[in-house]
Amino acid sequence: MAQIQVRDLTFSYEGSADEVLRDVNFHIDTDWKLGLIGRNGKGKTTLLNLFMGRYEHRGSIESGTRFDYFPYRVEEADRGKNAADLIEVWKPGVENWQVLVQMNELKTDPECLYRPFETLSYGERTRVMLAVLFAADNEFLLIDEPTNHLDTAARGIVKEYLASKKGFVLVSHDRDLLDAVCDHVLVLNRATIEVQAGNFSSWWENKERADAFHRAENEKHLKEIGKLKSAVDRSSRWAEKNENTKIGFDPIKEPERNISTRSYIGAKTKKMQARVKSYETRIGREIEEKEGLLKDIERVDDLKIRPLTYHKDVLVRANDLTLRYADSGHAETVRVEYDDAVLSTAQLVTYYFMVIDPISVNRQGGDTGIQYRTGIYYTDEALLPAIREVYDAKERELGQKLAVELLPLQNFYSAEEYHQKYLDKNPGGYCHIPKAMMHMKH
Repeated sequence: MAQIQVRDLTFSYEGSADEVLRDVNFHIDTDWKLGLIGRNGKGKTTLLNLFMGRYEHRGSIESGTRFDYFPYRVEEADRGKNAADLIEVWKPGVENWQVLVQMNELKTDPECLYRPFETLSYGERTRVMLAVLFAADNEFLLIDEPTNHLDTAARGIVKEYLASKKGFVLVSHDRDLLDAVCDHVLVLNRATIEVQAGNFSSWWENKERADAFHRAENEKHLKEIGKLKSAVDRSSRWAEKNENTKIGFDPIKEPERNISTRSYIGAKTKKMQARVKSYETRIGREIEEKEGLLKDIERVDDLKIRPLTYHKDVLVRANDLTLRYADSGHAETVRVEYDDAVLSTAQLVTYYFMVIDPISVNRQGGDTGIQYRTGIYYTDEALLPAIREVYDAKERELGQKLAVELLPLQNFYSAEEYHQKYLDKNPGGYCHIPKAMMHMKH
């Protein structure tokens, strides 16, 4: 076990007058499972990049261990390479077998290591990168949002995997993940930084108790300050009024007054002024005790939305509109229902390879893009041996790896009605499969 010591760390981005981190001090152990917590823009990812030595800064970060960062950067030119080829770029010196051990723990098909990286789903990319990240020893790992873009099943696998590891700092907005994985938290508050043992929920419970206490103390000091200010105002007016009576009086209305009473009035005024001074000192003390009580309490302002009124009821009218998210990871698929007694699974896959190009990447006919990649997605694990037999035979025939995904189906959504039985509705329409091959007999 080693320690990472941060002393007087200060950093701001070039051209910015605001400091992201200022005079930060803390120390952590390298065998902790550390959750890094803070609101957006507080500097969580910046701190990870500072650990990696990517930015110049003031102060020091002292450590006897190496750092590595997730996610790895994949250049556009490398997206077509196999993940196995990228290992040497991401973590030089690590061997494939070390990564495969971790992939097994992440319940990931070893085949993912030998497919073009751009054909992997987001879940597969995340798990392959995590396998590479944890493949070496004696490193402190910096993990930034590992469950982004993952479905529920993949999140569960990543959570279970990280819970079995140690020696990392995790940035995530997934509270369930932070609770299941972390044994310490490093918190970037509004004005301070703190390290606590426990997970997100234990820290949050402590914070809510501390915030409630500080609010109550703040309220108490505000009330006391209000009372003292009223007393100061009252005593000041009394002193001023009393002082004004020293000179000038009506001997008929005040027959008991004479010139000798001036010294008595002056002494009384001085006493009142001393009381004012005492009140002001107490106010200063109350303000000093109040100072900083609310410095780490987050304030949430209400969002007020006032819809604008338009002179037309209909602003946009769309017909046959199709929307999709860029890089959603989806693929255009066809659901095939068949009777194995009439057409076997092996025969079906054989026909499939006859109507596609099994080595083309992200292309079907004249259409290109990741959604046009080729794949076989099965719903019954018992079908896999028959599919694999034909698949492997095709690879041997071609003498190279196929660019055809072979995975269990995760989600399937029917296309819009316009695309159902498309060629029946549009006999002259375009299809990826040549018409001559649409009526083959087996």
